[in-house]
Amino acid sequence: NSTLLDLGTSQRALLTERVERAEQELVELQSLINDRRRELSEQTVEELSREAEKAEKAGADRLLRRESQANLKLSDTLLKYTEQLNEVTRQNLQVRRQLDNLTQSERALEEQVNVLQGSLLLAKILYQQKRALPQVSLDGRLSNQIADLRLYQFEINQQRERLSNPASYVEQLLAKAPEGEVSAQERRALLELARTRSELLERLNRELNTLLNESITLQLNQKQLQSMIGMVSATLDEQIFWIPSNRPLDLAWLKALPKRLQEQVASLPWGVGVREFAAGLSERPLVFLPLLLVIGVLIWRRGDFYRRLRAVHADIGHYKRDSQLHTPLALLFNLLLALPGTLFLALCGYALLLDARGQNASLAAACFEMAQAWLVLYTAYRVLAPNGLAEMHFRWARAQVHFLHRQMRWLGLVVLVLVAVVTIAEQHPAALADDTLGILVVIGCYLLMSWLLLRLLLKGPTSENAPPLRLAIGLLFAALPLGLIVAVGFGYYYTALKLTDRLIDTLYVLVLWVGIEAILVRGLGVAARRLAYQRAIANRQATPKESPDGGEIVEAPVLDIEQVNQQSLRLLRLTLFGVFLVALYWVWSDLLSVFSYLDNVTLYQFTNAAGDLTAISLNNLLGA
Repeated sequence: NSTLLDLGTSQRALLTERVERAEQELVELQSLINDRRRELSEQTVEELSREAEKAEKAGADRLLRRESQANLKLSDTLLKYTEQLNEVTRQNLQVRRQLDNLTQSERALEEQVNVLQGSLLLAKILYQQKRALPQVSLDGRLSNQIADLRLYQFEINQQRERLSNPASYVEQLLAKAPEGEVSAQERRALLELARTRSELLERLNRELNTLLNESITLQLNQKQLQSMIGMVSATLDEQIFWIPSNRPLDLAWLKALPKRLQEQVASLPWGVGVREFAAGLSERPLVFLPLLLVIGVLIWRRGDFYRRLRAVHADIGHYKRDSQLHTPLALLFNLLLALPGTLFLALCGYALLLDARGQNASLAAACFEMAQAWLVLYTAYRVLAPNGLAEMHFRWARAQVHFLHRQMRWLGLVVLVLVAVVTIAEQHPAALADDTLGILVVIGCYLLMSWLLLRLLLKGPTSENAPPLRLAIGLLFAALPLGLIVAVGFGYYYTALKLTDRLIDTLYVLVLWVGIEAILVRGLGVAARRLAYQRAIANRQATPKESPDGGEIVEAPVLDIEQVNQQSLRLLRLTLFGVFLVALYWVWSDLLSVFSYLDNVTLYQFTNAAGDLTAISLNNLLGA
């Protein structure tokens, strides 16, 4: 087997070398063709330039100079389109080479999966192929360039028709000139210029035809390449998602854990990120100075924000000063209190991103994700503060708010650590098999996150009289981290990381859902109280009226405010639940395509009434 493997490897290396040499020869040949085409155009420009200079030095007729300058302008245009044709041809060659490489990769992908199924080597190969996919963006200017070329070619064809007979064209020019001003020698010179222009127009028309064909071919090839990249990327994502990326966490893995953990910790570049962040700040102070000033102003005005927040809370419940805008205003102050930490993390990410050496790009992505998590979770933490927005505006029980405040603090810390580790690990998928430290941190965060979410679900303000559907969604969400631990234990570390991203995004959606619902319920309550207050004032000021016959006038029935409020509340919650489901679909939509891989997992086969063999896949079972 080893001999056959060596033989196959040698043959592959030989064929790869031949293909690379053939491609290099093709590139060199195309370069020679481009150089020759450019030389011919430059030679034409040079010749016509000399003729124009001679005409000016000889004091030629104004008509002769004008025709000479027109030929020179056409030759410059020919040179410009020659250069453009060379560039488009080069791009076409590059795109076709990328298309051929992608086609070969797509053909070899299925064979690799069948041969290396279940091997960690397959995961590394697929990671490399995913990273090697070309980044192609459609040239938006190409369509406009093609339209301009067609228009200019139409104008060139009109000039060709006028110059189809050079002698007739010269006679038309001379007919417009005053008699006796053009000599026989100048007439011959004009005829020669007309013939030269006719040749120039023919060459320019051929160049335009070639350039149009190459541009259209490039546009089609770019679209085909982009479509193929999307297909191959989706196939790779699907395969990577469902194959093991690390060894199962069995007894052998646990025995080797201390040694591998020590080696990984010793190899980490501790302190490099901090030094490079400081170097980035010192090298580009003017870039980061505005953001640092904003952070300083927010910290300086922090006490003022607290005072304004307490003033807003003091108006809550007052029959005159309380309004529906008080809650959004209090939420704005809480966001301003959370902004310094968010902006500082974003500043760190931007500084590391500008100097993307080594691990800086991964650390920058982690900082950006942590900034987003800090903004959402710290704002929620501030909302749940004692005598804060949740207690004063939403009228949640004080004991529950204090409990949620403590839980949100620990949940925020866990999510920040989990976001950083997951983001860095996703940036280096080929190293997941050796990421012992990351696996331990992720498993620990999963356990803490599941425990905290269960406590929040069972003891939170929505746990009492919670609808069964909402309770089921919450239990499923809290149990998902435990399922991710099982996935990591079986070797699906990469799969767990991808699902963790969606889990954290779902947590953000849940926080926003609960907050928006509480704000809208509070708005309905304020509106109902105001309406009841206005009705009470109107009833107090009204005097009993009598009819002409001495009896009291029967007043028209009024709407029950409480009943209307309850109906509006049910409609509001139903609408919010629909929006929540749409947001969940948006969060998880990019992973839905990978489940088509389950069609390849056959559970049972049977022969139907028509005699055809029918298979039942795992995807059919889950969708039933």
